[in-house]
Amino acid sequence: MLVEESFLKKRAYLSIGMVLAVAFFAFIFNFRLAHATTITWTGGGADTNWSTTGNWSTGAAPTSTDVAFFSASSTKSVTIDQNISVLGINIQSTYSTGTITQGTSTITIGSSGFSQASGTFIGGSGTIDINNNSFDLSGGYFSAPSSAAATSSLFI
Repeated sequence: MLVEESFLKKRAYLSIGMVLAVAFFAFIFNFRLAHATTITWTGGGADTNWSTTGNWSTGAAPTSTDVAFFSASSTKSVTIDQNISVLGINIQSTYSTGTITQGTSTITIGSSGFSQASGTFIGGSGTIDINNNSFDLSGGYFSAPSSAAATSSLFI
């Protein structure tokens, strides 16, 4: 009986130790689920450039961990004036009169993909790379980029 109780105690301590070790390593290595930030185009800046910080709800242009969000917050058009890398682009049905123009810039879109429900997207001579091939065009007008490589990873 004593041997069995001793074995059960050791097993319980081992289980607790393993849980604590996993929690410790998760804390040390900052192991957590990524949480995307949605940054809304407000068009409040002095121009229509993507890079103008005053045009975005957070005061900064979206980055690779952010979803660029276009809605009724502003129907002011936007010019992508620099290479961008975002987690996603989401164009809502309420962005009905806005136009997003690519120009010569390269657009890299991460796992949240590209979704367009309204408005106009005019591709330029730059490339678009949608990393997970998530492309949803449910409304609006989409003009693909003219670059031959622009649609190499985009399946519609």
